Amino acid sequence: MGGLQVARGGVAAGLTVSGSHHAHALHSPYWWLKCAVGPRNDHHPLVRRYRKMLEWEIINGPAAMRWVERGLSPILGKSFVIYAHKPSEAAHGTAA
Repeated sequence: MGGLQVARGGVAAGLTVSGSHHAHALHSPYWWLKCAVGPRNDHHPLVRRYRKMLEWEIINGPAAMRWVERGLSPILGKSFVIYAHKPSEAAHGTAA
């Protein structure tokens, strides 16, 4: 199911969608590598090195990597994040 379908489903369920974006661009190449060498091959040198880099990035959060992540996420982001909320009853005029 695509992100637009999920957002439409949320609206149909009474949610107000306030924004969306793609995230986790640095994770996409990791999964490409996993697919290229075999999804269960965690011991391949490229997979191990890329995973170590991801772990380092997650733990240390260097500014340069955050900049790269922000720049690549609209293109390579593996996750689609939707921000939504359920309007209060008073906003719909249905409060007793």
